Amino acid sequence: MNNKAMTLPKAELIGEIERRIEQKSKIQVGIPPGHIPLTGYMENIGWPELFGFRMDEYFMNPDFAIEQFLRQQIWWADNVDDETMLTLEMQADVGMYWDMTLFGQDVIHTDIGVPEFPEHPFRKSPDVKLLGSFDFFETGVMPQLIAKYHQIVKSTRIKAINSKPIFQG
Repeated sequence: MNNKAMTLPKAELIGEIERRIEQKSKIQVGIPPGHIPLTGYMENIGWPELFGFRMDEYFMNPDFAIEQFLRQQIWWADNVDDETMLTLEMQADVGMYWDMTLFGQDVIHTDIGVPEFPEHPFRKSPDVKLLGSFDFFETGVMPQLIAKYHQIVKSTRIKAINSKPIFQG
């Protein structure tokens, strides 16, 4: 197993990704039209154990998340012979089931990222009034998600993307 990604100086990460993107791009040139690429991924709970970090740090510390995202891409390129294209596009992510936090459900992640759900008031009384009102930008983990998105946008040469939720404008 090539673990170079774990020890590269932080300042070299983007250059290393760009080098691997260029290498993979050259390989892609010879792929015939209609070819279905073979790609894979590691479930998010695999990364903390492999790299030795706590998932809550990844979810709540944008600088750490950016660095770790780059290290994970490098590690994947160095160890998995698939057709996954590397990218400098990163999702702002604060954990699984972020949407449930809009309705008062806390979601706690274990050190490796497994979501756990403390009891919601609905368990005792399924009364819709218990939901209260919410502001999409201020309720649940949305303030952290939005802050992380903006931190990624500010970082050099990383493009913030979101599939959960989509931010425009």
